[in-house]
Amino acid sequence: DNTTLVRRSEEIEWIGRVQQALRDDGFELHCQPVLPISKNRGAPHFEILLRMLDDDGEILAPALFMPAAERYQLMPLVDRWVIRNSLRALGSVWPSILATEAVFCLNLSGQSLTNTGFLAFVADELYQAGLPPENICFEITETAAISNIDEATMFMEALKSVGCRFALDDFGAGLSSFGYLKMLPVDYLKIDGSFVREVTTDKVSRSMVNAICQIGKTMGLQMVAEYVGDDETIYVLKRAGVDFVQGFHIGKPAPLKEITDLLQDRSKAESA
Repeated sequence: DNTTLVRRSEEIEWIGRVQQALRDDGFELHCQPVLPISKNRGAPHFEILLRMLDDDGEILAPALFMPAAERYQLMPLVDRWVIRNSLRALGSVWPSILATEAVFCLNLSGQSLTNTGFLAFVADELYQAGLPPENICFEITETAAISNIDEATMFMEALKSVGCRFALDDFGAGLSSFGYLKMLPVDYLKIDGSFVREVTTDKVSRSMVNAICQIGKTMGLQMVAEYVGDDETIYVLKRAGVDFVQGFHIGKPAPLKEITDLLQDRSKAESA
């Protein structure tokens, strides 16, 4: 089928570009704020996001290169690049942003959970960066966690034993969400964006958000809502029991250095 051949040809081209970016540090780290829905209800969180730079230095969205990296099993290498560069960048400025108590969230792919030596790599990078583990949160999608339930549980328990936090991303998109929650030692549930986007207009979406929050709260978890687009959505989510909100209405992604610079300024202002 010609369409399939074209798509595969494009993916193979992207594979070469991903491999080059890994060799030449052709990626850039960005951050998006994940803020407490009520003031004074917790420290700010920031999700670290990956971007690729083209030959002209322009930013390429992950949707362009991630599918190819996933199909051709490159995600463990991509995850290692993100973890190493994120933790080292944060470690270099941590003393000057310590007072903000910020938590930084890093995404992990399902491929990395089953990758030999990956857990040891993460533990070593945490140690080398000198960061407090409790200020680092790893995000794993619900689908990836359920598909690799034994590996995911072992990975989480090992890093939670030293203080790291975990979030289950895209929660509600899977088929057996509530049953598997008992097995996974997570701290946060990130409600799938398809429900959040329609929470003010669709009764089923609102009911799903309410049900997820109710179960999460019963289990002592904190709730995070992505794709928040307006104040009305925030109001509905707050009533449902959501703790943190994320989306363009809350704050757009910005380069990691811009975020750490802002946190340094805030830390100085608070100590002045």
